[in-house]
Amino acid sequence: MHNKVQTGNNVTIECVGQLENGMVFLDTKEDEPIVFEVGNYSVIKGLNKAVIGMILNEEKKITLSPEDAFGEYNDTLILNVPLNQLPAEVSKGMQLKSQDDKGEEIIWSIKEVQKKNALAVLDGNHILAGHTLSFNIKLIKIT
Repeated sequence: MHNKVQTGNNVTIECVGQLENGMVFLDTKEDEPIVFEVGNYSVIKGLNKAVIGMILNEEKKITLSPEDAFGEYNDTLILNVPLNQLPAEVSKGMQLKSQDDKGEEIIWSIKEVQKKNALAVLDGNHILAGHTLSFNIKLIKIT
Protein backbone atom coordinates (compact mmCIF):
# COMPACT_ATOMS: atom_id res chain seq x y z
CA MET A 1 0.00 0.00 0.00
CA HIS A 2 1.24 3.51 -0.84
CA ASN A 3 1.61 6.22 1.79
CA LYS A 4 1.07 9.12 -0.59
CA VAL A 5 -0.93 9.29 -3.82
CA GLN A 6 1.16 9.31 -6.97
CA THR A 7 0.47 9.15 -10.69
CA GLY A 8 -0.82 5.70 -11.63
CA ASN A 9 -2.60 5.03 -8.32
CA ASN A 10 -6.30 4.33 -8.30
CA VAL A 11 -8.01 6.53 -5.72
CA THR A 12 -11.44 6.84 -4.20
CA ILE A 13 -12.52 10.22 -2.90
CA GLU A 14 -15.54 11.70 -1.21
CA CYS A 15 -16.16 15.20 -2.39
CA VAL A 16 -18.48 18.19 -2.19
CA GLY A 17 -18.31 20.67 -5.08
CA GLN A 18 -19.64 24.21 -4.90
CA LEU A 19 -20.03 27.19 -7.19
CA GLU A 20 -18.72 30.62 -6.17
CA ASN A 21 -22.15 31.48 -4.75
CA GLY A 22 -22.05 28.44 -2.45
CA MET A 23 -24.53 26.35 -4.45
CA VAL A 24 -23.63 22.65 -4.18
CA PHE A 25 -23.47 20.90 -7.56
CA LEU A 26 -21.86 17.65 -6.36
CA ASP A 27 -22.05 15.74 -3.10
CA THR A 28 -20.77 12.17 -3.08
CA LYS A 29 -22.59 11.51 0.18
CA GLU A 30 -25.75 11.79 -1.95
CA ASP A 31 -24.18 9.81 -4.81
CA GLU A 32 -21.27 7.37 -5.05
CA PRO A 33 -17.66 8.26 -4.17
CA ILE A 34 -15.48 9.15 -7.16
CA VAL A 35 -12.99 6.48 -8.28
CA PHE A 36 -10.27 7.27 -10.81
CA GLU A 37 -6.72 6.53 -11.90
CA VAL A 38 -4.44 9.47 -11.13
CA GLY A 39 -2.85 10.80 -14.31
CA ASN A 40 -5.31 9.51 -16.89
CA TYR A 41 -7.50 12.63 -16.62
CA SER A 42 -10.84 10.85 -16.44
CA VAL A 43 -11.73 13.63 -13.97
CA ILE A 44 -11.09 17.36 -14.31
CA LYS A 45 -7.45 18.43 -14.36
CA GLY A 46 -7.47 20.30 -11.04
CA LEU A 47 -9.04 17.43 -9.10
CA ASN A 48 -6.55 15.03 -10.64
CA LYS A 49 -3.62 17.25 -9.58
CA ALA A 50 -5.05 17.94 -6.10
CA VAL A 51 -4.94 14.32 -4.92
CA ILE A 52 -1.24 13.84 -5.74
CA GLY A 53 0.67 13.69 -2.46
CA MET A 54 -2.42 13.17 -0.30
CA ILE A 55 -2.45 10.42 2.35
CA LEU A 56 -5.30 8.13 3.34
CA ASN A 57 -8.15 9.95 5.13
CA GLU A 58 -6.60 13.35 4.43
CA GLU A 59 -9.07 16.15 3.76
CA LYS A 60 -8.35 19.12 1.53
CA LYS A 61 -10.22 22.19 0.28
CA ILE A 62 -9.31 23.37 -3.20
CA THR A 63 -10.48 26.17 -5.47
CA LEU A 64 -10.16 25.61 -9.20
CA SER A 65 -10.11 28.19 -11.97
CA PRO A 66 -12.21 27.41 -15.05
CA GLU A 67 -8.99 26.33 -16.81
CA ASP A 68 -8.43 23.56 -14.22
CA ALA A 69 -12.12 22.64 -14.08
CA PHE A 70 -14.48 22.58 -17.09
CA GLY A 71 -12.78 25.27 -19.19
CA GLU A 72 -13.74 28.79 -20.11
CA TYR A 73 -17.14 29.43 -21.69
CA ASN A 74 -16.64 29.20 -25.46
CA ASP A 75 -19.00 31.28 -27.62
CA THR A 76 -18.02 29.24 -30.71
CA LEU A 77 -19.87 26.28 -29.16
CA ILE A 78 -23.21 28.09 -29.58
CA LEU A 79 -24.87 27.00 -32.81
CA ASN A 80 -28.10 27.83 -34.61
CA VAL A 81 -29.27 24.60 -36.21
CA PRO A 82 -32.25 24.19 -38.55
CA LEU A 83 -34.96 22.10 -36.88
CA ASN A 84 -35.12 19.78 -39.90
CA GLN A 85 -31.54 18.64 -39.06
CA LEU A 86 -32.54 17.58 -35.53
CA PRO A 87 -34.73 14.81 -34.14
CA ALA A 88 -38.46 15.55 -34.16
CA GLU A 89 -39.97 17.15 -31.07
CA VAL A 90 -36.82 18.77 -29.70
CA SER A 91 -37.45 21.06 -26.75
CA LYS A 92 -35.56 23.47 -24.53
CA GLY A 93 -33.42 21.63 -21.99
CA MET A 94 -33.00 18.46 -24.07
CA GLN A 95 -29.51 17.14 -24.63
CA LEU A 96 -28.13 15.70 -27.86
CA LYS A 97 -24.84 13.87 -28.40
CA SER A 98 -22.45 14.17 -31.32
CA GLN A 99 -18.73 13.79 -32.00
CA ASP A 100 -16.13 16.36 -32.89
CA ASP A 101 -13.57 15.84 -35.66
CA LYS A 102 -11.29 13.97 -33.21
CA GLY A 103 -14.04 11.51 -32.27
CA GLU A 104 -14.59 13.11 -28.84
CA GLU A 105 -18.16 13.16 -27.60
CA ILE A 106 -19.87 16.55 -27.32
CA ILE A 107 -23.11 16.94 -25.42
CA TRP A 108 -25.25 19.75 -26.78
CA SER A 109 -27.92 21.38 -24.62
CA ILE A 110 -30.86 22.91 -26.43
CA LYS A 111 -31.06 26.46 -25.09
CA GLU A 112 -33.92 27.66 -27.25
CA VAL A 113 -36.32 26.43 -29.93
CA GLN A 114 -37.46 29.09 -32.42
CA LYS A 115 -40.36 27.46 -34.23
CA LYS A 116 -41.05 30.67 -36.19
CA ASN A 117 -37.50 30.63 -37.61
CA ALA A 118 -37.35 26.80 -37.69
CA LEU A 119 -34.13 26.92 -35.64
CA ALA A 120 -32.80 25.54 -32.39
CA VAL A 121 -30.00 27.18 -30.40
CA LEU A 122 -27.53 24.54 -29.19
CA ASP A 123 -24.81 25.03 -26.57
CA GLY A 124 -21.86 22.62 -26.51
CA ASN A 125 -20.28 24.09 -23.37
CA HIS A 126 -20.28 22.04 -20.18
CA ILE A 127 -22.87 23.43 -17.78
CA LEU A 128 -20.04 24.41 -15.38
CA ALA A 129 -17.79 25.99 -18.05
CA GLY A 130 -16.54 29.43 -17.06
CA HIS A 131 -17.06 28.86 -13.34
CA THR A 132 -14.53 28.89 -10.51
CA LEU A 133 -15.29 25.80 -8.42
CA SER A 134 -14.49 24.83 -4.83
CA PHE A 135 -14.16 21.24 -3.66
CA ASN A 136 -13.84 19.69 -0.23
CA ILE A 137 -12.21 16.32 -0.86
CA LYS A 138 -11.38 13.39 1.39
CA LEU A 139 -9.14 10.56 0.23
CA ILE A 140 -10.78 7.30 1.35
CA LYS A 141 -8.84 4.68 -0.65
CA ILE A 142 -5.52 4.31 -2.51
CA THR A 143 -4.59 1.23 -4.57
